[in-house]
Amino acid sequence: MTTIRTRGILTSCLNEEQSILDLDYEIKPYDDKRKSIWLIGGVSGWESFVIDTDLKNLKSMAEHGWLANAGTKNRYDRLFIPADEMKLVSSLIEEMERNKEGQ
Repeated sequence: MTTIRTRGILTSCLNEEQSILDLDYEIKPYDDKRKSIWLIGGVSGWESFVIDTDLKNLKSMAEHGWLANAGTKNRYDRLFIPADEMKLVSSLIEEMERNKEGQ
């Protein structure tokens, strides 16, 4: 398991104030070909996704960001991971894949 640290933008469900959060992600095996990314300490605790074998979804997030939680008024805060932060995650995972292939 690998951990990556980045930042996200948290928007309060009560007053829409924004704050910057330091976030950790765990990269875990999903099945024999794919990995999953889990956001540790996210709004709901279920912010995660499976990385496509061709990394297509991860590369898209590196361009557009990741809306990890859309938020619900008066219930759940909104959590958005900007594209530049997801680019860091994408680069690290691509490097991990290259290193794995080189073994």
